[in-house]
Amino acid sequence: MKLRKWKALLIKDTKLVFKNKNIILLLLLPPIFALVYSNLFTHMVEDESIYVLLSLITGLGLMVIGSSVMAMAISEEKEKKTLRSLLLSDVSAIEFILSKMVIILILFTLMMSICYLIVGAPRSYMLEYLLIIVLSTISLLLISSIVGILSPTQQASSVLSAPIMFALGIPMFALMGLNEVLLIVSKFFPTGPALFMLNAKAGLMDNYPSLLGYSSMILWILISLSAFTYFYKKNSIDN
Repeated sequence: MKLRKWKALLIKDTKLVFKNKNIILLLLLPPIFALVYSNLFTHMVEDESIYVLLSLITGLGLMVIGSSVMAMAISEEKEKKTLRSLLLSDVSAIEFILSKMVIILILFTLMMSICYLIVGAPRSYMLEYLLIIVLSTISLLLISSIVGILSPTQQASSVLSAPIMFALGIPMFALMGLNEVLLIVSKFFPTGPALFMLNAKAGLMDNYPSLLGYSSMILWILISLSAFTYFYKKNSIDN
C-alpha cells in the first residue's frame, strides 16, 4: 500500500466516521450500558460477579458494533457514489477495509476500555480483555462490511443488520439461560469465544480453553476477510 494513498483513505474515513451521528451514537452505547448496569447491579462487587457484568456489557457492545457500524459507513459511500470512484481508482479490498477499520477499531477499543474501568474489573486482566475485544471486533467489523457491500442504501443496510444483530446475541442469550443446545451452537458464532472466555473467568461454566477461544477468533477473521474480498471484487467487476 502506497503511503500517500493510505493517508488519503485514512483521512477520508476518519472524517466520514466523525460526521456520521449514527456511528458516533453506536460507539457511545457501550459506556452508557456500563454506567446504567453498574448502577443497577451495585451488589456485584466480587471479582466473579464483575466478570458477569463485564460479559453482559461486552456482549451488547459486540452486537452493536458487529451488526451496524461498518455497514452504515460503506452503504453511505455507495449512496454518495464514493465507493464507485474508489473502485475505479484501483483501491484494493485490503486498502479499502483497513482504512475504515483502523479508526473504528481504535474508537471502539477505547470505549470498551472505559467500560472496563467503569465496571471496576481487576486491572491485571485488562490487557487480556482488550486483546479479546480487538480480535473479536476485527471479525465483526468485516462481517458488518459484507452487509455494507451488499446493501444499495443505508436503509437497506439497517434491514440486513437486524438479523445479524440477533444472531450475534445468541451466545449471550444462551449463557443467560444456560441452554445446553444453544451453548454448543454458540461456540461457532463470532461473539461466542469472547463471551465464553469471560464467563469461564467468572466461574459460571466449565473451563473454556483460551487457546480454543483465540483460535476461533482468528478463524473468523480469515473467513470474514475472504468473504469480504470476494464481494468487494464482485462489486468491482459489476461496476
